[in-house]
Amino acid sequence: GIYLAEMLQIYVDALNSPEGIPEVGSTWDQVMKNTYQIATTKPTELYKSKMSVLTFPMEDDDLRRIHSEATKEAVECFQQLTQIDTDGIFKEYLTHLQKLRLKTLVMLWRMCIESTIRMP
Repeated sequence: GIYLAEMLQIYVDALNSPEGIPEVGSTWDQVMKNTYQIATTKPTELYKSKMSVLTFPMEDDDLRRIHSEATKEAVECFQQLTQIDTDGIFKEYLTHLQKLRLKTLVMLWRMCIESTIRMP
């Protein structure tokens, strides 16, 4: 359905372009990349919402557990939204998620330090 419609649009755009020559492989890759870019929004927001409710101070094991659960849920959400996997694009999303996790952990660490400093 939607994948075929997007592929056809890419072919039409390529045929209407003076230099355009549609290729099945690159067209499919573009369709999948577009799909995955759209599908990253919901899992990213899910991960952020799970991590944003943390309160400090907190035990390290609890933080690791919550972080691990949030990551697992985000990846499952992403896989459910896409349901078609091409290794390169999926790995690209996982890299994006890992960068987001790192940024979140740094932010959480700073919050933890700030809450420790403010404690009487």
